[in-house]
Amino acid sequence: MLKAVLIIAAVIPFIIGCGSRIHRDVKTVPNPDLSQLQPGPAPAGDPTINSDQHPRIIFRKMPKYPTLALANEIEGFVVIQAYINRHGKVTQARVENCSALALGFEEAAVKAAYLCKYKPALRRGKPIGLWVEYRVDFTLQ
Repeated sequence: MLKAVLIIAAVIPFIIGCGSRIHRDVKTVPNPDLSQLQPGPAPAGDPTINSDQHPRIIFRKMPKYPTLALANEIEGFVVIQAYINRHGKVTQARVENCSALALGFEEAAVKAAYLCKYKPALRRGKPIGLWVEYRVDFTLQ
């Protein structure tokens, strides 16, 4: 059984520069509580460095397992960094790390990131934009 598992690994205000023919079940994990996570260092001048409440996911779109990786029975992961604006929408998403390049994992994870919806971070009771980082695992089972 094919499973793609999305795991929120860390919340950080950080900016980086950096179709399957077979339909299978996709497993999701419960929404993690991000209130216990602490943001990491941010670039100088980033206005989203401090938040009273971190973003919480409301809707999660699971990525489709890439056809090439599925055909070759390859598993992998992608670490995504996404900017969640003050309305809870992902406006930027980038690949921070990927276990296997050119197999479609990156494209699938980024595409799914843009379709997720969050409750935005709060600072002094007002919604703010904030960068989050999370890992998407692609596993065959």
